[in-house]
Amino acid sequence: MGDETTTTENKTGKLSPEGRSMLSAVQGYMIQQSDVAGYKMESVKVTEYEDQGKADSLKNQAKSTQEQIDALRADLAANPAPVNYSFSSQAGGGGDPRQQQLNNLLERLNNQQNELSDLPQTTYDKYTVTKKPDPRLEAAIKEFGAFSPQAKEMEETLEQEEVQKATDTAAASRGYYKALAKFMNGDYSTTDEQKAQIDSYYAPIRDVVNKTVNDLNQKYEDDDVKMQAELNKIGTAIDQTGFDTKSALEAAQVQMKKNAENLGTVLTDVLQSTEKKFKFQQDLLFDKIDKSVSQQAALLGLPPGSQSENYQKAKMKQDVFTQLQLELATQEATGKMGIAAQLAGDKKSISLAKVSLAASQGEKKERLAGKSVALTGQKFAKQEQVLGTAGQELLNIEKQKQNTLFNVGLGAQQIGLGQSALGFENQQINAAIGQVSAAAQPATGLLNTEQQRTFAENTTTQTRSPSFLDTFTGLVGAGAGSAGAIMSGIGAL
Repeated sequence: MGDETTTTENKTGKLSPEGRSMLSAVQGYMIQQSDVAGYKMESVKVTEYEDQGKADSLKNQAKSTQEQIDALRADLAANPAPVNYSFSSQAGGGGDPRQQQLNNLLERLNNQQNELSDLPQTTYDKYTVTKKPDPRLEAAIKEFGAFSPQAKEMEETLEQEEVQKATDTAAASRGYYKALAKFMNGDYSTTDEQKAQIDSYYAPIRDVVNKTVNDLNQKYEDDDVKMQAELNKIGTAIDQTGFDTKSALEAAQVQMKKNAENLGTVLTDVLQSTEKKFKFQQDLLFDKIDKSVSQQAALLGLPPGSQSENYQKAKMKQDVFTQLQLELATQEATGKMGIAAQLAGDKKSISLAKVSLAASQGEKKERLAGKSVALTGQKFAKQEQVLGTAGQELLNIEKQKQNTLFNVGLGAQQIGLGQSALGFENQQINAAIGQVSAAAQPATGLLNTEQQRTFAENTTTQTRSPSFLDTFTGLVGAGAGSAGAIMSGIGAL
């Protein structure tokens, strides 16, 4: 009867130049990512054939042919034909048979290679991933050679480091699980060694705080001593000023007494002079009295030198003398009173000046004493502030020490450090890989977009070969259709 066959062929759209660029970028990032992770990617061109068996056979044949060619060429090079050798002079005129054999082999190799190239095939880059050697070993090999003593020594050093690293990692792992078991069992105790170690850590901090307190207190004491010394100098200057002023007042008092004595002497001299003047006036007045009384006695008819006349003269002279003596005494008294009043005024002024000086000195000393007390108060306030701050710092240090002891006893920090130590290397590698992966994202995204575009451009072609039964049925259907048309035409007639 015959079978129906259907052939479907899918063709995916090819990458555009941009897509190929992004694919190249992704491959570059992939290589870089492996390099960061400590691995080396090397690519070789690999060709795969649809009929791999036939391809392998052709490769073996070509390999055998190439070996024959190499052997023949070696023979020709080792045993060349003589210089006077003529191809036409040999039997058959074929020349050196080895050369003809070489040409035949080269033609056969060419045919084998062409047949292999015509086979359906796919060529791509095949990557092999190997662990990169340590950069220090690479540098030693590059500088001294792969088999040099330096490279050998570096290999041994790296092996020792790996052993030490494994030992340290194992120790960290044991410590981690030990701390974890202690924590899970509710054991928060600390050993004497741990306490001593923590105390040795915080002791220098306490010493610094205490030393700072002592230094500040000593500085405040030294500053206070210096300031008090300066105030004492000011007090000494005040006293000296008072002494100088008091000495000046005392000198003025002495001078005042001398002035009073001098004025008394002058007064005495003036009074003596006045007395002499009065004596002269007295004599003039006495003479005038004698003449005036004698004239009056004569006018009265009294005899000269009468008792009445003499009495009148004596009385008048006594009156003049008494008046002159009174005037002289009055002048003397007035002068002495003036001198005494001036002396008293000067003494009063000096006394008032001494009182004012004492008051001024006392006020200055009082202000100076107030400043001294204020400085002492400031010193005490600073020392109290320092002591309060130091006490708070020491209290904080003790709290931190207790918290550290608690954390050590709790073991959480040791557990965290163990986890960090165990995962540190992987974290570094993963972080580096993550950076490269992040950098590769733009190119990867563009490549995905381009690949989606090529998938969207897939074309499918189906080829169908009908069977004999399908052909026969089609013919019958066509005949029936024709008959129906004819019958319809007859009905219309």
